Amino acid sequence: MECRRPRAQHFAGYGPVPIRCVRTGDGLDAQTLAFAFIAALYPVGLLAVTFLLATDRPLKLGLSFLAGAATSLLVVGVLMITVLQGIGLDDSDAGTARSGFRIGLGVAMLVAAWLLWRRPASKPSNEEPSWKARLRQARPVSVFITGAILYSPSGTYLAAVQQIATSDSSLADGLQLIIVIVIVLLTIEIPLAAYLLRPEATARLLRDVEAWIGVHGRRALVYGLAAVGGYLVVDGIITLAG
Repeated sequence: MECRRPRAQHFAGYGPVPIRCVRTGDGLDAQTLAFAFIAALYPVGLLAVTFLLATDRPLKLGLSFLAGAATSLLVVGVLMITVLQGIGLDDSDAGTARSGFRIGLGVAMLVAAWLLWRRPASKPSNEEPSWKARLRQARPVSVFITGAILYSPSGTYLAAVQQIATSDSSLADGLQLIIVIVIVLLTIEIPLAAYLLRPEATARLLRDVEAWIGVHGRRALVYGLAAVGGYLVVDGIITLAG
């Protein structure tokens, strides 16, 4: 247990923030890593990279897409950590509030899974998705923006960030967040690295993966949302009951 003053030194007009005690531990929390790896399983991100690597400027556009995605995740992550710690969710006495947050996030993911499952399958169409249209413009700025939009944080990423903000790790929050972002973006980073080494073989493999996603991607996403959402709800309830 460590007692310290929160990052926000003063409440506006009310003097110093009282010192409070928080837990301390070593390394990156296992739940944080688990949520990060689950968030990395993002079919749309992989499809976007596959599309970009088929253009005439694959690496330049792929790196622009990666930069946009990383920027989106970083900005939201920093804001979320700041807000959660500012309201005291990293306090050792704030277990009820943390559990309520996890239950709410889990319920939202379960609802999203149910809606996605209930939504009728889209009929085959010659009209390409809007994100593909933006990527087809093949300009780094538009690709950067598309990456930022497509990687608007998922529920699983938010769960990882919440774990960073409230866990007992002794690692700096900023370092934890960077590690999580690197893991979440593996779906982009690995194909780009593989393309540098073996472009033709990578392109063939990505086309096969794209075909699999076209058949099974929606169901995999529903199962992932339901599994993580259910875990968050159960974990939150058990913590409250304890």
